[in-house]
Amino acid sequence: MKKLMKMKKTMRNHKFWFIERQQDQIKQLKKEMKDEYSVDDLKKMCRKNDLSQTGDDWMILDRVADAMINGPPSRCPNCHCRVYFNKKLLQYQCLGSYDEDKGAVVRCSFTSKTIERNKWKK
Repeated sequence: MKKLMKMKKTMRNHKFWFIERQQDQIKQLKKEMKDEYSVDDLKKMCRKNDLSQTGDDWMILDRVADAMINGPPSRCPNCHCRVYFNKKLLQYQCLGSYDEDKGAVVRCSFTSKTIERNKWKK
């Protein structure tokens, strides 16, 4: 039993190490991209990889760097809208979409700790 608990703890620590390592790669990539690409260039990358193009410049840069390292997130399996990562809850979630016929936002309750990622398109 002790051996199993120790093994689980090691696996948990390895998972956090992997996440931290990815964050280091993303941070480094953002530094390199900041001066190299304009906001319009980043938005073109977003369009090509089915990412949201909205938000402040730093948000778009963060979104592109994450997608370049991990791959762009796939769409919601329930409603096919874009999925966002909630940093406070540490999970992916879908907020739903605006339905023009109804004239209202249609909420989606999809959440997940992991999500399928697509291949980055250059």
